[in-house]
Amino acid sequence: MYAALKTELVDVKVLDGEGATGKSDELMRHVSSLLSLTSDHCTDDQIYTYDVVLQRLSDIVDVKSRAFASEKLCSLPRAPYALIRRFAFDVIRVAGPVLRKSPVLSEQDLIDVSDARGVDHMVAISFRRDLSCAITDLLIGYGHGPVLLQLAANGKAQISKEGMDALKALAANDTDLADRLEKRQEQIAQLQLVKNADSPLAKELDLSAIGRDLEANIPADKLDPSTDPYLARYSFEPSMKKIASLQKLGRLNEVSLLCFAGHDQFADVTCGIAALSGLSVPLLARMMSSLHWEQVLILLKSMEMSDKLVSELLCCGPWKLRLSRNQCVEILRHYRQMSVEEARTKMLEWPKTGIILE
Repeated sequence: MYAALKTELVDVKVLDGEGATGKSDELMRHVSSLLSLTSDHCTDDQIYTYDVVLQRLSDIVDVKSRAFASEKLCSLPRAPYALIRRFAFDVIRVAGPVLRKSPVLSEQDLIDVSDARGVDHMVAISFRRDLSCAITDLLIGYGHGPVLLQLAANGKAQISKEGMDALKALAANDTDLADRLEKRQEQIAQLQLVKNADSPLAKELDLSAIGRDLEANIPADKLDPSTDPYLARYSFEPSMKKIASLQKLGRLNEVSLLCFAGHDQFADVTCGIAALSGLSVPLLARMMSSLHWEQVLILLKSMEMSDKLVSELLCCGPWKLRLSRNQCVEILRHYRQMSVEEARTKMLEWPKTGIILE
């Protein structure tokens, strides 16, 4: 196996357990982070090398380090298959991210995990947006309450007529399940409207117009950054000029936003998102200092921004001060589960419902 490890990627002595205590955990984090950034450009041989190295490290690191790697790799289309499958059978802290999101896992892998592991693993599988009737029929057949509730809430999961009949029968004596099924039907109806070319929901979003409609109903003092204790410390004028210059040169994009957020340049990243979306800087700044974070997630998902940008924004500006680590984990999970169609549907409702800036 070590023939695959003739690379500068890793010190082979660490894989033999000869390194200092904690070295293997540090290496697991480093290698998985590196792969998350480079997988699209790796050759098949390089992916194989990563697979061998990370599996060997998985033998000797703790759960926390394996969970870190699982979070880093769960969304990659070119993640190492053997490693991801191994993670899928691990404890739920490690298995959860790949079971919910990994495109690498096959239908048979999901069936094998469902048969071999417990309720927590099945719940994680029930979050997937590509579930076929074969999987959902299997999960419904096991009859575990938490699994049934999550399947009912998953509007993207395919459920056969037999599976739906079984859920409805169980819902007759379970108000929570009945409520989930009702909301599922509403969600499916909304998505059908979005996909209907004749529906206004299918048209390109005019974010600038939505922003203008919102601001028309917001008192001017609420849009003044100087009245917010978290925003008053920032100067947005220089950032607006910088962003205007970048936009003129055609260099304003998600990469530049990631750079600003990664260096905690809150005013720059706020002005950048404002310029790309068409929303005003004062409105967006207030949104990005508010604890009603779902509103910003809806905007970013509507713009089809990556979860990497959301992750960086959580460690930048007011949110860095106002959000706990557990909240950040929940926000990222929420963003990953949100679809572009759902986000755009919600944005179209903003002019009528308004948003919260407190």
